[in-house]
Amino acid sequence: RLRNRSGALTAAAASAMGLHSPAIALRPWVESLWAVPPRSADGEAQATPGARSREWVMPAGRAHVVIRLGGEPLGLYQDLEQAQPQWLSDAVLAGPYDRAYLKDTSRMNGSVGALLLPGALHALFGIAEPALLNRHVALAEVWPDDAAQLVEWINAAASPQEQIARLEAQLLAHLRPARALHPQVAQALPRLAQGQRIDEVVRMSGYSHRRFTSLFRQATVYKGRSRDTAWYSIVDHEFPAIERAFGQWLAPGD
Repeated sequence: RLRNRSGALTAAAASAMGLHSPAIALRPWVESLWAVPPRSADGEAQATPGARSREWVMPAGRAHVVIRLGGEPLGLYQDLEQAQPQWLSDAVLAGPYDRAYLKDTSRMNGSVGALLLPGALHALFGIAEPALLNRHVALAEVWPDDAAQLVEWINAAASPQEQIARLEAQLLAHLRPARALHPQVAQALPRLAQGQRIDEVVRMSGYSHRRFTSLFRQATVYKGRSRDTAWYSIVDHEFPAIERAFGQWLAPGD
């Protein structure tokens, strides 16, 4: 089990991934950085005979950025019937997912990356979170001037600590000034902290549930602290895709 009920990584998972705390300036936006070394001594990805070539990744509601070592690109499947994956890049930015997705695991190598907190997509990449919901993009699309150089630096690094330091330096270089909360979100936070029902808070905001959810998903910092509120919602147009994903992943007896 990688996460506990609050969504945080368990101690065992953190140890296995080699997680490190970010620099102070990144802590409102980055939960942790990791470096997983290659499995083989020569740094090349190894295919394991008889191993599963794909796996479902369940939604965690967090974005992440990852550089896959050795030039191995990430492969994603649309569904179980797709024979070959869509190969993206060895440097990928993944938005938050509210549904499961299927990735290729036929050739696993090491990776270096960062698990992002809500709001980090705007603060570090200039992207609104809804724009990257349930999507992976090549890092070169959002950092066109720096992605290739970062991949080269990380692959040339002498140790996992140096790899993490180079990724952290790039994140710091791209950090934008924090923006103020939307006024209705700012008013909602203390009400939610006092136990007021979410539907009442939404009604008092004057917005539709869908609009307020969108605003809340993008709001992350209150008085300098990163938000730790889990906001679970499914609007009507999202439900068919979510229903299909769970139907594919769950066993009939679950």
